[in-house]
Formats: sequence, C-alpha cells, structure tokens
Amino acid sequence: MKIKYLLVLLTGILFSCTDQASKIISEAIDAHGGKAYQNIHVKFDFRGLHYDLENRQGVFSYQRIQKDSLNNEIKDLLTNDGFSRFVNGLQVSLPDSMAGKYERSVNSVAYFFFLPYGLNDEAVNKEFLGEVEIKDQSYSLLKVWFNEEGGGEDHQDVFMYWINKDSNLVDYLAYSYETDGGGVRFREAIKRHKLGEFTFQDYNNYGLEDAAVPLESLAIMFENGKLPLLSEIRNENISLLK
Repeated sequence: MKIKYLLVLLTGILFSCTDQASKIISEAIDAHGGKAYQNIHVKFDFRGLHYDLENRQGVFSYQRIQKDSLNNEIKDLLTNDGFSRFVNGLQVSLPDSMAGKYERSVNSVAYFFFLPYGLNDEAVNKEFLGEVEIKDQSYSLLKVWFNEEGGGEDHQDVFMYWINKDSNLVDYLAYSYETDGGGVRFREAIKRHKLGEFTFQDYNNYGLEDAAVPLESLAIMFENGKLPLLSEIRNENISLLK
C-alpha cells in the first residue's frame, strides 16, 4: 500500500510540475507575441542570408535566399509538405543527405527566431525545475524535451529555459545536441527587437563540444566566466508583413 501511495504522490508531483511549466511557457509566449504568432510573416537577414518566414494558423512557409559565387539565386523552401531547393527559380534535385542538412538548417533558424512560440505543442514535454538566480535576477527554470513522433529529426535534443519572473521573457536558454559529434550551447539574450506585438531576440552563443556536460551547470559556468563565447546570433533588417 505504501508503494501505491508513493506512486500516486510522485505522479501528482510530475503532473504539477508539468502544469506549472505549461503555465510559465504560456506567459512567456504572451510576453514575446502571444496569439499573433499564429498569423505572422516576417523577413530578416542572418549571417549574410535572407530569410522569409510565414505561418498562417499552422500552415507555414520558411524561405532562405542567397547568391552563390556565380550570382545564381539559391532559394531553400521548407513547408508543411517538405523541403525543396530552387536555383534561379528552377527546382533542383538533391541527395537525401544534403536535402536533410539544408532542411535542418532552415528549420533551426526559424525555431530559434520564433522562440518561445511552439514550446506548448503536443510533441513537447516540459518540467518546472524550480526558481534560480542569475546576475541577481530571479528565473523560472524549465526543462524541455521532445517526443520522437512529431518532435522532428533532432527530437533527442534537450533544452533548458531561464524565464525572467518579472518580464516573462526568455533571458537565457541552453541545449544539448548529438549531431556532428555533439555538444552543449548556452545563449544569453543581448538585444531585443520590438516590432508590433512581437519581441525578437539576439544572443551571445556560448558552448562546449561535449554533450556530457550537464545543462544545469552552464549558467554557473557562464556567471563565473568559464564558458567560451563561440558566436553572436544577430538578426538584422527585421520587417513584419501583413
């Protein structure tokens, strides 16, 4: 009987943490744009490439446009139906390995640009880990992971989010990944772009090429100056379209 009661108690705690995490994420989504994310069309430049992202009630079109050394226009297009590449307006065939690489790249940029939108989707699991402090600011710490079904090719990745208790904005996030040998990353929001109802963010990107490093330790390493700065995530020339 004691084991039964213990299982009931643990199950109740788990559901409580999940419900609290969902509530915190909902508040963060509202702070960054809320329901407006369901109908958004935005363009911006990132690392010399032009992006055109559109979502209409779940029907999405993500475009990445660039010029090659011969001035050919290359457009990568990701929609609900899959990925395609066009060169000077003509669709070209790609090996599955290359198509998958480009698809993941486009989807990754869109995923991080729209955060925290999407974190309450059905394929997302989340857990409230408690309250912590970074640089004398109070945060709700959340762990996020994904179901294999509906979680995408990188469903094994694990994320953590530090959500500011005063502003409900995502000030920090971290994740572990297994592709290309694996590693961990920690991002610090350094600039916010307020356009209409939306708040988009730029980040300093820190990390280590060791996926075994616990994500919980990255904030401490960051505060102590022990986490190498790898790059900057800067979105430029952002514009909203109707």
